[in-house]
Amino acid sequence: MKVFISGPMKNDPNHQQRFKEWEDRINSLGQSPFNPAWMQVDKSWNRNELLNIDRAAMDACDIVIFLSGWERASGCHAEMKYALGCSKFIFFEDYLRKGLTTASPEHLMGGASNGTYERVRQFEDCLMEQLAKESTKKHTSTYTDEYGCTHISKQEEK
Repeated sequence: MKVFISGPMKNDPNHQQRFKEWEDRINSLGQSPFNPAWMQVDKSWNRNELLNIDRAAMDACDIVIFLSGWERASGCHAEMKYALGCSKFIFFEDYLRKGLTTASPEHLMGGASNGTYERVRQFEDCLMEQLAKESTKKHTSTYTDEYGCTHISKQEEK
């Protein structure tokens, strides 16, 4: 499946790293990401021209993932409107991280061909599982005491 990554870029100095992490995550699950953060254009490109490129990429994609903070970015709003109009499967990073299904089956069944819905749900489940594992890794650490015993400690989430 092809997956378009949408998220805030303009006011996020770490956007390339965030998008790259999602690109790698999607690749690791055997899917094909489109990462718009790699596009390098000069100031002669206007917003509508860039959105046209995004729309063309979304046309080829099955799923659009909206990264945290998308709701504060006007470009993401335009991408959301387009994705909804094309009946794309839509995931939200914030929901995925909480283990929540991101769209109702009624919405998704509209444009889904046989088997597509099941593949999308399987991919979503894999993403949620991967995010949960990543979260666990971030919040646990191991240490060896003076007797050579290894201990695992869970850090409190802030």
